[in-house]
Amino acid sequence: MLKSGTHYLREIIFNLTKKNFIEPQIETGRNNYEDQNKFFVPTDKNRFYSWHLFPYDKTISFLQKNKIKTICLVRNIFDQTYSIYNHFKFNVDHEINRGRNVQDIFESISRRDGINTIINGINTKKFTWKGVTHQLKHLETLYYLKKNTDVFLITYEELTFRKKKTIQELIDFLGLVITQNEINKIIDSTNIQNMQKIKKNKSHFMNIEKKYSLDFFENEHFKNIESIIDGKYNVLKKCLEKEGCGYLVNKEQLITFNKKFRN
Repeated sequence: MLKSGTHYLREIIFNLTKKNFIEPQIETGRNNYEDQNKFFVPTDKNRFYSWHLFPYDKTISFLQKNKIKTICLVRNIFDQTYSIYNHFKFNVDHEINRGRNVQDIFESISRRDGINTIINGINTKKFTWKGVTHQLKHLETLYYLKKNTDVFLITYEELTFRKKKTIQELIDFLGLVITQNEINKIIDSTNIQNMQKIKKNKSHFMNIEKKYSLDFFENEHFKNIESIIDGKYNVLKKCLEKEGCGYLVNKEQLITFNKKFRN
């Protein structure tokens, strides 16, 4: 999912496997994450494919047929929405010429209205965003992918706040042998402070560890998101709650998770 720690996970996988990521050609403001032709298997064995793809039948069939291990990264809809808002407002990734350059839209309106814009979507000549409905659709496709293929579904919350446990699970999924000393080094080298130091796109690595995006949401934001979930994604919500990750779509369960695992 977008704004779920893609660069963060890429760095961890690189440290574990010494493989670099590869992605489709980026077209600023014109990326179609539902285009199944954007999926490919790298010919270079020292690379792995990584992108914000919505996996549909064509891709799922290929993964099944070729028995490809897949790692999916998701994030709770509330933090993701606020992170997307910040992404556009602060023109994240401008250092590597990938900024969306729509910060003027968000600078001209209040934070309240800016978050609502991300939730409800916007369609103008300069900027199109499909809103929370589309974000939840992505979460749904990734969740159901694991029902049909060899998938390790990672939540950003587990990867960030239960990092050692999640990295060990990732190692086991990939069939790797990594010592505890090496794991500890990877944990240290991929903390947010170090990522800010070593990466060119420093704006991408905001220190979210001490921020609670829920504090910036107003009641109308919660109601808008929850009405979309209850209206179109209630089955998904029940499945996620049953599997212990209801915090991805349930505000109260997210608050409980934060109290338990975030310092």
